[in-house]
Order: sequence, then structure tokens, then C-alpha cells
Amino acid sequence: MKPLLNISNQIRGRERSIKERPIAQIIHSKILSNCLFESITLCLENSQVLKTFEIFIDAWSIPAKDIPLYLNFRTESLSKHISNLFPNVAVQHIQLLEDDTKRKRFIDSVTSVVSRKFYPHSNAKFISIPFDILFANSSGRSISVDITEKEIAIMKKMLNEIKQNG
Repeated sequence: MKPLLNISNQIRGRERSIKERPIAQIIHSKILSNCLFESITLCLENSQVLKTFEIFIDAWSIPAKDIPLYLNFRTESLSKHISNLFPNVAVQHIQLLEDDTKRKRFIDSVTSVVSRKFYPHSNAKFISIPFDILFANSSGRSISVDITEKEIAIMKKMLNEIKQNG
């Protein structure tokens, strides 16, 4: 990982005249990719009717100068990996939630409802009722799987690789 990081940062500095990416940004990028892949494959394993995925993300973690490259690469990579497993499924170009739109407010609201389920029970923000209602149906259009432990394991593996490679 470290040699790749050095090459990437050299290209960023020399060819694009922008600063190096910190390791945290790179790890976040990989975790986001894994989460998107896991979410799509879990949906497809639970539903035979889904054929197209539209993905919307916030850009807070992507350096502004990298956004076009990031979105193109991430979409292409995700599409390739998904189509290897599910040939009849399409992943649309990943879009940013930049403007204050009804779609952004809706996604932010659902995210807030979902995240409150995973607070500690003693936290005042914890509530499970809206989450339970949202994911109560068995139509296959909504599934809930906690992939936190899997992502933590991936992050630990990447950090160990960075430590070992210097």
C-alpha cells in the first residue's frame, strides 16, 4: 500500500500540482467502495427484481480536485465488480448530493433515522421505532445488515499493511 501511496502522491504533486492525500482519505475511500459493493450485492442476493442502482453520496470526504476522477473511477470499478457477479445489473454513474434538494433532504432524513438505531441504548439519540418500521417489510426493497465489523477488519488489515511496508 505504501509504494502505491507514494506513486499516487507524486503524480498528484507533479502532474496535477495538488497536495498529497493523507492515509485517512485513502482508507475512507476503500471503505466507501467496500460498503457500496456490500450493499449492492446484499440487495441483489435478497431480490431478483433489482436491475439498476442509482448511487448518491456526499462529497465531504473527497478532495474537491479529485471529485471527477473519483466518481468516474469508483463507478467504473464498482460496475465491473458487480457485473462479474450479476451480469444483468447496471450501476449508474455515482452522483453527488451537493445541492439542497428534496432528494438530499430525504436521504439525509433516512440516514438520520437509520443511524439512531446504532447508537448505544443509553444515548439520548437512540431510537429504534422508525428504523424497525422502515425495515419491517419483507418485500426485498429494503434490507438491513450491519457490516461494521467487516469494515473494521478491512481497515485494520490496511493499517497493518501500511505499518509493515513502512
